[in-house]
Amino acid sequence: MSKEPKHYFIADCHFGHSNIHLKFRKEFLSQESHNETIHQNIMNTGNKCDCIWLLGDIFFKESEFWRLKEYARKFQRVYYVLGNHDKLSVVKYAQQFKNVTIIGVESRWGLWISHIPVPQCELYRGKNIHGHLHNKKMGEWEYIEYEFGGVTEERFIENKNYFCVSCEQVDYTPISLDEIKQIRGWK
Repeated sequence: MSKEPKHYFIADCHFGHSNIHLKFRKEFLSQESHNETIHQNIMNTGNKCDCIWLLGDIFFKESEFWRLKEYARKFQRVYYVLGNHDKLSVVKYAQQFKNVTIIGVESRWGLWISHIPVPQCELYRGKNIHGHLHNKKMGEWEYIEYEFGGVTEERFIENKNYFCVSCEQVDYTPISLDEIKQIRGWK
């Protein structure tokens, strides 16, 4: 009896993004420690029966493509959703691996899987697992004006139909579909 593969998601690894540790991810001491931490977290996730979904902005430089070869060896299947900053030559590089699939947007399990969040008007077709936002979340600000005192209160209401898997939001470690569903209460 074969076991169903688990599906893991991560986005915005930014391998090869020069000085990312100085500009955006200051918790890392160097670009090398940034790259190696995320790479090792991916390699320590799941097993050869499982699938990894890389939801865009993974490789900024061709010199980092070797990591894709390791993921293709490690996982049964690698789904690569192109992001707005991906080095486009990754498409040609990925063609040498039979278990790597390059896609733009995928609809599966009643969910949208994308790099950039899908528009809210498309959510009637399914909820959305995405990247692109880094530390930000999808939602709306609610403003409450009190009649007395002229005080305005504001609060952010997160849209639970979206789940962002940018590295910053998943502790730089891939997260499973089961965990995402459990966190959001999705069936």
